[in-house]
Amino acid sequence: MTEITSKPDYGSRIADEQGALAPIFQNFFDELESQLNTNLLGDVLQLQPHTVATVPNASDNKDALIRVTDESTGAMIAISDGIDWRTAAGVIIS
Repeated sequence: MTEITSKPDYGSRIADEQGALAPIFQNFFDELESQLNTNLLGDVLQLQPHTVATVPNASDNKDALIRVTDESTGAMIAISDGIDWRTAAGVIIS
């Protein structure tokens, strides 16, 4: 397992008056995000397969990607715009 090499000094301020993270915390979270993405996603991203009838609710999954296996023009990737699932061409899946 990859180890995070830095950690914040817990006596440090987390954020400034405007809400921006202190640099030590920003670096820590950036490194943590990088390690999680590398370890969880790996070299290949595999999208969950769905049929048109079983796609999750688009409003609950804004900006999410799925693989639709039985779209009218064949299997393809769809993205939620918060209302509908759309193909890369912007067509609502059906």
